Amino acid sequence: MAADKTSFALIRVLRGQFFFYKPQYQTVAAPHIIFAGGGSLCQLYPGLAVAEILRQKVPGILVTFTGSGRAVERNVVRDAGHRYVALPCRPAPQGPLESLRFLTDNVAGYWAARWMLKEQHVSLVVGLGGYASAGLVRAAQGRGIPYILIEQNALPSQTNRWLAPQAQVVCAAWDCARAHFAPRTNFQVTGLPGRQAFEDLYNLRSRGVMRRDASLYTEQRLVVLSDENDDQTLNNYLPEVFRQLSADLAGWRIVHQTGERQLAAVQDQYAAANLDVLTVAYADRLEAVLDETELVIGRPTGGSLTELCLSRTPGVLVPDTGVNFSQQRANAEVIRNAGGSTVVERTTPEQFVRQMALEVRTLLHDQWRRQSMADAMLRLATPDANDRVAAICAEYLGGKTLRRAA
Repeated sequence: MAADKTSFALIRVLRGQFFFYKPQYQTVAAPHIIFAGGGSLCQLYPGLAVAEILRQKVPGILVTFTGSGRAVERNVVRDAGHRYVALPCRPAPQGPLESLRFLTDNVAGYWAARWMLKEQHVSLVVGLGGYASAGLVRAAQGRGIPYILIEQNALPSQTNRWLAPQAQVVCAAWDCARAHFAPRTNFQVTGLPGRQAFEDLYNLRSRGVMRRDASLYTEQRLVVLSDENDDQTLNNYLPEVFRQLSADLAGWRIVHQTGERQLAAVQDQYAAANLDVLTVAYADRLEAVLDETELVIGRPTGGSLTELCLSRTPGVLVPDTGVNFSQQRANAEVIRNAGGSTVVERTTPEQFVRQMALEVRTLLHDQWRRQSMADAMLRLATPDANDRVAAICAEYLGGKTLRRAA
């Protein structure tokens, strides 16, 4: 009887060891990293740049992006060869009627993210910023999954400041953001990753090499970079600005990116003003466009400024008047203080048109100043940011894999 009890006890021990080790062998698999972000393409591009390096350096890595579900986001991510998952999310409400939808969508997104993190055996989460990243990063925190934050702005969002103390690393574009985080935050100034095409352009520009054929370059180019997520100041009022500057714009070619929903309306405004302006929803191969651009008018988002720095393109920066105004204004101040841009803020429509016309007219006729601003932009560039952030991600992916296999 005693022998039988001993045998059963030994069997139970062996079974316990077997079932204890079996899940360990099952979890020794290629790591799975999720990049959480969206709302605008500028927030996605840093993640795509880092994902491309990780795919080259980490064998068999599985990469997933989560976002708001916009078609343009899905297309960009899938064209890069990664999976895309839409999660319910909604930006901060602009009025009381939006508050309920804000609450229900973001709560649903949080619980969907918790389920996905468990089912997909996620190793690491990278928060790219924006309202579309908050739910999944919070879910990773709740699941005990390591996460890294990429802070694109000089003034961090309240969400990133709240999540930062538990983050493995906060990878920041600007050192001035350090003062806004808790002292115990692992804060590293890596620069903001940019698309590889812009890094290639930087390498050419830093060596004094231009890809364009100067003998064929007969027009100077001014580019407007707007988006359907903006407050539409640029789309609504720049046609009037350019109408007033029609004589000053002789010899200049204007390209205006409007976003999808505003394309037809902006085209109609230019037609009414009798202006020959190339209007597009989104500029394909933007790095090639900026390679032949003397001046940009656009928003001071983190991603946009990274690409302007890498392409050595000076700008007139217009902070959005919406919920991101404070962040964009802080970004613009960093660039203006470095000598790379001027800044025009939206006040009344009449004042904005008058001030914008004055700034643009001055820059159109001052080639030396444009050159000085372009040099300042190049000095602000961080061309190895992609590798820096990818190396940090690979370190934590490797640590997770080793812990599972131990």
